[in-house]
Amino acid sequence: DVINSQPLVKALKLADVEQRELEVVGKDGRSYFAKVSPIVSRSRRLMGRVAVLHDVTRFKEVDRLKSEFVDDVSHDLRTPLTIISHSVAELTMSDGFAEDQRKFTDNILASVERMVRLLDTMLELGQLESGKELVYETFDVGALLEELADDQWLYARKSGLTIRTKTAAGLPPITADRDWLYQALENLLSNAFKYAPNSGELLLSAAPLGDMVVISLRDRGPGIAARDQLRLFEQGYQVKRHGSGEVKGNGLGLALVKKVAERHGGSAWCRSEVGKGSVFGISVPVVASKK
Repeated sequence: DVINSQPLVKALKLADVEQRELEVVGKDGRSYFAKVSPIVSRSRRLMGRVAVLHDVTRFKEVDRLKSEFVDDVSHDLRTPLTIISHSVAELTMSDGFAEDQRKFTDNILASVERMVRLLDTMLELGQLESGKELVYETFDVGALLEELADDQWLYARKSGLTIRTKTAAGLPPITADRDWLYQALENLLSNAFKYAPNSGELLLSAAPLGDMVVISLRDRGPGIAARDQLRLFEQGYQVKRHGSGEVKGNGLGLALVKKVAERHGGSAWCRSEVGKGSVFGISVPVVASKK
């Protein structure tokens, strides 16, 4: 009778003893971060629940302004980058272009491509963080992995790698946003190309786990120290892996992987040991929750 937020009412009325966290929007439009905790007896009997709400309206507004700024700047930068790329490409097609000049233009084109990828990733992260609605469809995960392997084989070859796919027998189709899931897995592959080059085979696999589907990528690269694994999916965080030397990156690729998994009601993770390679994975529900 008192609380108008149905998600909060539902969290308060649950019969288990788990702690819940959720975002609540009030009648006045203000946003609150709610932590709902159980009150239990010594015998672990549920006595009731308590909810603590923090007003996060100001932080949400700052985040919205930040996202708008990043979006505007990213779009504004795309036009001059496109002009630079096309102009350099035209130069390379002119007669009498010396070999040392071609090296300079190749470097320019490579730098422009990196900047475009960075802008794309920033825009994609911004879209996910702003709550852009996912487009759900039902599809076969095995076919998605095969498509990824076919699309990425040339990049893998340039990095001295091969991609093998493996899908568990009887894996059910899943209902999720196929494009975002493809993007997340493409980021995992790109990460392996950069940090585990010339290490042989990449295994891209999918298997069921309860009501979830786990998709993982195993490499045989240099591995990651345990102290760094906890921060791998933080936005902007970058690890210099043992034996990998200097690798250019922006620390956004894995953050996007984590955000895609969480928006589907799943999670992202990594298992690794220095000198023995790494396994990166995401889990998503067979029928993703529409968050």
